[in-house]
Amino acid sequence: MLNEPIRDPKTGQWRGSKKILTPKKLYQYFEEYKKWVKENPKIVEHYNPKLDKVVELKREIPLSIMGFRGYLSEKNIIRHVKDYIYNTKGMYEEFDDIAQKIVAECQADQFNGGATHIFEKNIITRILGLAEKQEVKTEEKVKISIK
Repeated sequence: MLNEPIRDPKTGQWRGSKKILTPKKLYQYFEEYKKWVKENPKIVEHYNPKLDKVVELKREIPLSIMGFRGYLSEKNIIRHVKDYIYNTKGMYEEFDDIAQKIVAECQADQFNGGATHIFEKNIITRILGLAEKQEVKTEEKVKISIK
C-alpha cells in the first residue's frame, strides 16, 4: 500500500506521491500497532537462583513513534510516516490532530510505564526530556608571576 509516485509527464521527474493515507487510516494503523506491541512482549532470559535455572520473562515494550514507523515500514504500509507525523514540509496539515494524538499516546504510555517501573525510568526520563538539567560553571583564576 505504499504511496504511488507522481512523475512529471514531460520530464519524467519525480514530483512526490499521491496521498493514499488518510488521518483516519493512520490512526487505525496506530491502533493495530498498539495491539501488536502489547501482544508481542520482548522475552528476556533471567537466572533465578531459587530455581537454579534460567527463566524467560516477558517484558512489555513502550509505544514509540520510532516503533510505529518501523511497524508501518515492515508491513509495507508506508515508509515515510515521519513526514505525516511531524508535517516536515507543510504538506500534511490535515494529519496534525491525529499526529498530536499519536505522539501524546506514545508519551503517556512511556511516562506511565516509567512511573510504574514497567520500563526503565531513567531511559524514559531522557526520552521525554524530563531529566533535570543543571549548568555548573567553575571559574578559577590563575596568577602566574615570572621573575
